[in-house]
Amino acid sequence: MALPRDVEIDKPNDLIFSPMRISQAAVYIINAIILNERLAPTDRPEEKRIRVGDLRLIIGAEKSKNAEFLECVLDELLTTKIKWGTAVPKETDVPGSPNMPSASGANLLMLPDGTVDQDAEEFERGGTTFLQDYAYRVKRDGSLVDPERGFIKYRLSERVHQIIRHKVARTNIVLLSQRLFNGTHSFRLYELLLNRVQQEPPGWTLVSHIYELDFLRRYLDLLDRYAEFNDFSKFILKPALKEIDRIAEFHVAVEQMRVSRVVTALRLTLTRKHEYQLPLDLDDAALPRLFEQALVERHVEKARDAMVERLVRLKIGKAAAEQAVARLTPDGVADILRRIDADYRAGYSPNSKTAYLKACLKGDATPGEWAERHAAEQPEGLPEAAVPAYRALMGEFSLTDREAGRLCRAHPPEVIESNLDYVRAIRARSPQPIGKGYVLRAVAEDYAGAKRSGATPATEPPLAKTRQRKAGKLSRKARLAAAWLAEQDIGKRLHWYNASLAAGGPEVEASTSPDNLELWVSHVADAIDAQEDLIKKDDARRAGPN
Repeated sequence: MALPRDVEIDKPNDLIFSPMRISQAAVYIINAIILNERLAPTDRPEEKRIRVGDLRLIIGAEKSKNAEFLECVLDELLTTKIKWGTAVPKETDVPGSPNMPSASGANLLMLPDGTVDQDAEEFERGGTTFLQDYAYRVKRDGSLVDPERGFIKYRLSERVHQIIRHKVARTNIVLLSQRLFNGTHSFRLYELLLNRVQQEPPGWTLVSHIYELDFLRRYLDLLDRYAEFNDFSKFILKPALKEIDRIAEFHVAVEQMRVSRVVTALRLTLTRKHEYQLPLDLDDAALPRLFEQALVERHVEKARDAMVERLVRLKIGKAAAEQAVARLTPDGVADILRRIDADYRAGYSPNSKTAYLKACLKGDATPGEWAERHAAEQPEGLPEAAVPAYRALMGEFSLTDREAGRLCRAHPPEVIESNLDYVRAIRARSPQPIGKGYVLRAVAEDYAGAKRSGATPATEPPLAKTRQRKAGKLSRKARLAAAWLAEQDIGKRLHWYNASLAAGGPEVEASTSPDNLELWVSHVADAIDAQEDLIKKDDARRAGPN
């Protein structure tokens, strides 16, 4: 199975909008750790590990074996303060000057709890580090061990772990896209612009937003550098925005906004590219091993959502359903539902099925216990050889114990088993569910025995309740083929139906029923005529005796 190349992280906006004076490689490692945390969530910060080879691929340093470089980057995450209570951009108007930023530099405030406040006069500004500690193995000469078996161990700080675990505003980022950026500040600005476009509806084509220079300097942690706009634009903004325009899924147009001839803000207009594909530079064989787990997690997430929906349909609250699926896994919940269904088939009738399901999910009741106890009881007067068929009739075909017992006492075990095999074959090729009424008739009338003797069973599989698609006008050859097939046994009709499917014919419910032959016979009429000379025989019949 091919690994996904577009694995995304949902990065908390708290981490995007917190200015950090760290290197580009450190930002990339943060994103890799976020993915690793998503794949193995814990309630408290615990020691985790990530392959050195995966980390080098994600940060675009797969050819480097420099342990000092890796240690320097990890030291940044261990020692650099991540600030809280920082400003995020706000678009305001100046009277008489539409869409112009205010001269006061008003901004929304990102508070320590991750909320945004527009009117806060005072707020708490704090900081933390990204990691509590880290460790990795080196050789005696100081170089890294083999990346294929080397790991970095790390532990997140308490505050950062809470932010990653807490379901607040997030921005989706394709993890490998960061390999494409070379500029020091390009990817940070790319994250900022992604955050803006993902606030738009899915079909957006153009977005325009004003960013004040003060905000951009705080965001890039450049308040004490490039005080002159020309320097800030020449060495930071223009190279970064040019690289984003080349790599990202949108074009970037820049317009300078002035107050009293002084540039105070930039209006960035983002135009979505048509038929865009991220130019990732890794072969499938070279993708990080971490992506294998991401692929599994993607399928698990779909199974988890489907199981939550199923529990909600069974009148379990959504919050309780999510907790049950998270605690028991989708497979565990599916097993509980299967055991509960077996209890009901065995005759168990609780006062409230919803209450019984809730008790089973919480562990206060044991699902399947009733069915196992009932199955252990030998039905009175039933031969030992008939017990397997008795179990199959109740468990697989949903008959009650009374119906299954009556059938097993009335017919030899070998007759029941052969007809159950016959029904299984019919059920495997029929899109329509086959009810227990057909099972009862199949055993009672011995359909399997009739098929072996070449006779046609008295009853075909039931027609669909929905109206079948009407067949078009049949040719003479097709009409003759349909009439001929109607006189044949079910085995021969099934043979030609399979031939019709192979020739591109439609799938038809109850396909061997004589009433349905006209829906597919046109696709095999020529072959039947070639084998049976239907046209010649019909011509001879019409001509009569000479």
